[in-house]
Parts: sequence; C-alpha cells; structure tokens
Amino acid sequence: MHLSDYYTLHKDYERALYYFREHKALSDSVEGNEVLLQLKELEEQYQNEKHVQEITLLKKNQELQALALSRERTNVALIAFALLSVLIISILLVNRYRVKNRANRMIEMERMRNTIARDLHDDIGSTLSSINIMSQLALNENGNASQHLKKLLHTRLKIMENMSDIVWSINPKNDLAEQMV
Repeated sequence: MHLSDYYTLHKDYERALYYFREHKALSDSVEGNEVLLQLKELEEQYQNEKHVQEITLLKKNQELQALALSRERTNVALIAFALLSVLIISILLVNRYRVKNRANRMIEMERMRNTIARDLHDDIGSTLSSINIMSQLALNENGNASQHLKKLLHTRLKIMENMSDIVWSINPKNDLAEQMV
C-alpha cells in the first residue's frame, strides 16, 4: 500500500494528492531511467556490433591486401627469374657462338697451314732433288767443274735444311712449347 492510499483512507486528501504525485513522479522517473538504461544498453550493443563489423571488415581488407602483395611479389619474382634466364641463355649462346667461331677459324688455319706445308715440301723437295741429281751428274762427267759443283751441293744442302726448318715451323703439331725447345 502507498502513502497516498493511506491518507485517502484517513480523509487527508491534500497529503494523499501530494504523495500520489510524488509516487507518480518517482515511478515515472524510475521507469524513465530504466528505459534510458535499456536504450543505453541497446546503443552500446549496437556500437559494439558496429565496431566488431568494422574490425572484421578491416581484417578482411588487410587479408586482401596481403594476398595482393603476395601475388605482386610472386609476379615480380617470376619476371626477374625469366629475365635472368633470358640473360644467362643469351650469354651462353653468345659464348657458344664465339667458341665455335674460334674453333672453326683454328681448324681453317690448320688446314691452310697443312696445305702450305705440303705444297712447299713437294715443290722445294722436287726442285732440290733435281738440283742434286744434276750436280752429281756434272760431278761424274766433268772434272773441271768440281769446284762449282761442290758449292752447288753445299748450297743445296743449306736450302734443304732451311726448307726443312720452315716446313717444321709451319706444321701445327709443332706449335707447343715443348716442340719448340
């Protein structure tokens, strides 16, 4: 029972009205406070949920950015690998071409040297053999010309020795330092 009811029973209407108004004001105030508290709680829940959603959204954005960055790094690594591979292959091809070209030039030079050595040997050898045969015939037939023929024989021997040295130096088998010594 309330004070307003008590005073109404005792026929003190003025006090009954006063306490009724006080009761009503307090009751409205308490109910208003409860409504305000409920509103505050709902608003806090809403704000919390909103923050949770924002955090979730930020995390998803961060994951997407990390994934995009990872893809970009992978692409850069693949491009770098491809460029490095192309560079290495290019260097190897150029080097192979140079080595092959150098080897072909050396083979061609060796063939040329062999041809020159063979031709020189054949030509000079046949000429010197002819000189040798003629000088021996002259020696056997005529006694006066022996002095000149001896010089001719000596010159022939010198030419044959020099020619042998030239043929030896042109021969590619003798290019090593051991052969020179």
